[in-house]
Amino acid sequence: MALVASERRTVVLTIEGRVSTSCLPRHGLALGMHMVLRFELFWLVEFCKWARNLKVSRPTTPPRTQVPRLAPPPIEACTMIFSRVFFMFHHIRSKIKRKSIRTMAESMDIRGVCKPGYPGFLYVEGEDSAIRTYVKEIKRMKWQSVEVRRNVQETIPDAVWETNKLNKSCKSQTGRLGGPFTVVEVETSAEMSRILREAGLGDFLQKAMTGSHD
Repeated sequence: MALVASERRTVVLTIEGRVSTSCLPRHGLALGMHMVLRFELFWLVEFCKWARNLKVSRPTTPPRTQVPRLAPPPIEACTMIFSRVFFMFHHIRSKIKRKSIRTMAESMDIRGVCKPGYPGFLYVEGEDSAIRTYVKEIKRMKWQSVEVRRNVQETIPDAVWETNKLNKSCKSQTGRLGGPFTVVEVETSAEMSRILREAGLGDFLQKAMTGSHD
């Protein structure tokens, strides 16, 4: 902002902040400069007062909240559903069907025993979901007659099931067949009965043959 003094000592402030000397006589130059200094000093003092009263607000850090640590949930023992199914057929003769009975079991991790001929018998065991699929596929085949004589499920720990998968011998204590995943064919009902009884499935076989549903 500028100041201009005329011969009549009239002071004019201009926006540019400079003193215009084009119309200022020499004897008024000193007075003009004096007024400029007083004006600038006045605003300097006002600025200092304003700065002194100014309170600078600093961002405050919110207090940290302690997040409670939750205890992990207890680990439950994993289990699986194990199923056993016993079929009775009017007869099992077709070599194609006999091969399908065996190859399907091998692809689904199922163990079993089959007695072809007249009448035909089939016992299978394995994981429930696999057994359900296997039963559906067996029933889809064309048979003169086929009947599920017994279907039993039980829950066992996964660790026992995984151990049983690798076991190559019969497990009479758990009542499950051993050996590879396949269906073994036998020639007579007596031989099939012997294998199942040695595996601890004698009671299961008796109820399947008598039609007990308990």
